This record gives sequence, structure tokens and C-alpha cells, in this order.
Amino acid sequence: MKGGISCAVWLAVWLLVAARPSVAHRIVEYEDLEAPLRVIIGVPGNRPSQREYIQEMVKEHVAAAQSSSQTVDYTFLSQDDSGFDHLFPKHSGPGALALPAIRLMNSQTGDFMSPDWAIPSSDFSSELNRLVGEFLKWQLQTDEVKVDEDEVLLLHGKNMPFARVDHENLLVMFYAPWCKYSQAMLPKFAQAKQMVDEMVRDKVLPRDAAVGKVNVDEEGQLRKDFNVSMYPSFKFLKQGSPPLSFRGQAETATDLVAHFITATQSGETITTPREGAAFASVIAGLNKLLAGDSEAEESAATVVLAVTASSHNALGPCSVANAIQGKATISACVAPSVARGLVADELLPLFPAASTVGAAAVPEPKEGQVLVLTEHNGLLASPVFTTSQEELLRWSLAATWPTVSRFDGSASQGDRIRNSPMTTLVLLAADEKDIMFPEFKTALATAANDRRGMAHFLFADKNEPRIQGILGSAGAASASSFPAVVLLSLAGEFDTVLLSKEDVTKAKIVRALDSLLRMPAHDRRHGGEL
Repeated sequence: MKGGISCAVWLAVWLLVAARPSVAHRIVEYEDLEAPLRVIIGVPGNRPSQREYIQEMVKEHVAAAQSSSQTVDYTFLSQDDSGFDHLFPKHSGPGALALPAIRLMNSQTGDFMSPDWAIPSSDFSSELNRLVGEFLKWQLQTDEVKVDEDEVLLLHGKNMPFARVDHENLLVMFYAPWCKYSQAMLPKFAQAKQMVDEMVRDKVLPRDAAVGKVNVDEEGQLRKDFNVSMYPSFKFLKQGSPPLSFRGQAETATDLVAHFITATQSGETITTPREGAAFASVIAGLNKLLAGDSEAEESAATVVLAVTASSHNALGPCSVANAIQGKATISACVAPSVARGLVADELLPLFPAASTVGAAAVPEPKEGQVLVLTEHNGLLASPVFTTSQEELLRWSLAATWPTVSRFDGSASQGDRIRNSPMTTLVLLAADEKDIMFPEFKTALATAANDRRGMAHFLFADKNEPRIQGILGSAGAASASSFPAVVLLSLAGEFDTVLLSKEDVTKAKIVRALDSLLRMPAHDRRHGGEL
């Protein structure tokens, strides 16, 4: 056929074109960008050798990425080019980060990733591979929230905002697949999911409470957004509040769910008997949960109530109560008009082993007080501190712990002491087989009760190996020194003080503590001379 192309030729051309591989990743000039998915590399304009080195690494990356099903355009932008400052604001102006820089973007959706940290040239290749992989996976994700076989939410960068809209209260586990601790915790987290469902049915948790997990190896941006650096990490996400990290040791599913309850239900304001009854119902459910697990560190809740008619006063007791958090500690602000009825009629019956007074003997709470109800101390009511919120916080924290504790060297006891605003330690060391030991311990306990919030009060057998350094520093090395009470400043504010033998009485412990803590700070280094 003259003037035309035969079908055979058309077929050959079509086969040739069809046989050519499509270029999924390519390097183009900035003005030739076409693909919606783009990787823009910021390079120095005044250092050609570094720029060429970066360009070579990008070429190698692009050549290795041709099997991708997504089309991506790569381009280079020098700091001298127009548009650089807009795309890389962290790498421009005073205090600019060093180049190279990377910006990954979708021109259709507006999605973008742009690391706000300096990337050394030596790490550029691995960072480029990682960031492109994360970005392309993100682009394939949708806002749909799926679940795994245990009905745990599978959370990622695209669906996290939607999950938080659907669930105002979320317990999220950030885990690394390669981490043995993460692997050990995943089955317990699945168990926690079932327990959360039960707590929702019993109205102990809000009806929208849910649990989800994030694979940090695949979700680097979420790992950064939630400041996760240890695995596994647990976060409580409550709408309208900043993320709350798990406090203490997460050993069991009960630990996780108990803390989820306290994280979601703390901070309520109770102004009516009906609200008080609902709060007490949550406490009953939390107590039931803790009592049903023999491995749980606590067997009952710790309840902290701020008594005030002004729950929004930043300097009032509510801010103190709400600052005291823990996996079994739950707080609320209570109007004075309903505080006594809540404690006497609703809460005390939930702590039968701790109730040392009948409901009729509960005094009328005062404005500004903090009430603390625990299994070990029963009901304690703070003095009304009119001048120092710090004093109220110290008293309240101390009231949530046993008045005196055995020194056990555990991580939880160490964390409690290190993270406390109290920096003084009062340690009783004596022979626990001594017939007088109960009397020595009673002297310590009564002193601790009178000076709650001023120090940590501990006791131990005089042969306890882990206290020998403390005893040695106090000069209590000989058998004639016992019983002994050591007063020690963890902040180095005064020299260690030793009370021994007949000086181990409530009156002398209190006198020594008062003398050390109430003298001016610059005089405390000589506090040993009592």
C-alpha cells in the first residue's frame, strides 16, 4: 500500500514500544517535573564536589528503584535557585541546617515529608532509601482503620487522625518487630484489648475507648511525632489533652488496662451525688480488675480528691490532685457540698480493709484540702496549705504511698524516690529479731505520720546488704550503733545525721528532721550537730 504503513510494520512498532520498560523512577530538571510523587533534593550551590557526590548517590538509588510500581520524579534544587527557601525553610537563613536536604511530596494531595534534622553526607544514601520507602508506603495507605486478628486497631500515619476522631480515648502500643520485649508484650496487649472491651461494657471505661498499635519500623514519622525512643512504649491519647505516657512498670495486661482507666477517668469535676456515684462505680471496677490479678503490683486503687468549689483555679488543689498520676491512681475535683457523702457513702465501702473509721465519723472536708484514700493508709486528709502549693503536692504524694515502707531496692521504689519532690530519706536499721523492733518501727511510723511529705520513711534489717553503704557513711558500722535512724539528703543539702540506741524515738526523729529541713539552706551542711 503506497504512502502508508503496513499492518505488519504497525504491529512491529507497537510490540517494540510495548516491550520497552516503563520508567517508574527518573531524574528530571525541576521545570520538567510531571509525576505527582516527587523527591526534591536540596544541594549546595557553592560546593560542586559535594553536590556531585550527592547526585551520584541519587542516580544509584533511582537505578535500584526501577521495579517500583509507583512513578516518582527526582530533581535537584540548589540553595541559589528560586523556590529553595520555600521548600527547605529549615535549611535557609540564620541557623540553617547543613545540606543535603530532602523533601518528598505529592503535588495532587499536598502530602509531604521534609526531615527537619541535618543529614550527614555519609548517611544520605541510607536516609534517602528509608524516607522514600516510608513516603511511598504512606501514599498507598488510606484513612481506613483496619484491625488485626485480635481486633486491635492497626494505626499508621494516614489513619491515626481518623482513629482519634472515632475514639476519643486510645491506648496505643508503639512496638518494634525486632525487639524481644515488644514481641513478649504483643500477646499481653491483645489480652488487654479483650479486657478493655469488658471495662467498656461495665461502664468503667468510656464507650469509645479502644486500643491500637503502631509498628515503629514502618512509621518513623509517628515515632517522631509521639517522641518514642524505647520499645515497647505505651501512650494514652485523649481528645483535648496532650499524649500521656505510661507511668511505672508495664508487666501485665492488667497494668495496661488499669492505667488506661486512670488516664481516661481522672480529672473529673464532681458537683452532684449522681456524678459521685458514677465516679465510685469506676473505682469499684478498677478495684475488681486489680484484685483479680495476683501479679498486679497494686491490689486496689489510690483515690485522690481535691476539695474545692473552684475547680478551674490553677493554684488550687485540683491542679495538685491531677498532677498525681499512676497506673492505679485516679483523681477528681469535688465540690465541698458533696465531698463527705462521696467519701462516707460511696468510697469507704469499696475499701473495707482500710476503713479504720465508720462512715459517721468521717469529718466534714474543708475547702482547699486533698483527701487520699488507699488500702494501706485508709483515709487521710491534708492540712489546708494556704501559702505553698509545693507543700500540698509533697503531702499528697506521700499520702499515696505507705506511711513507712520496707527498703526493698526495687525499681519501682527507686523510681518513686528519684521522681519525688522530697529529697530527704529517713531510714531505720535494726535487728528485726529484736523484741523491741516493733517499738522502733512504731516510733518511725508516728514520726512519718506527723511529718508526712517531708521525707521518705523506710526501714530495714541492719544486715540488709543494700543499705551497708548508707550505714557506713553515717558511722553506724558497729553492733553498738543499733537500732539506728539515718537522716540523709539525696540532694546533698546537709550532712548525714545518725540517731542511735536511746535516741530512736518519735520525738527525737521529728526534732532532728525539723532542725535539718527548717534551718536556712546555707546552714544545712552542718546539720549533723544536733
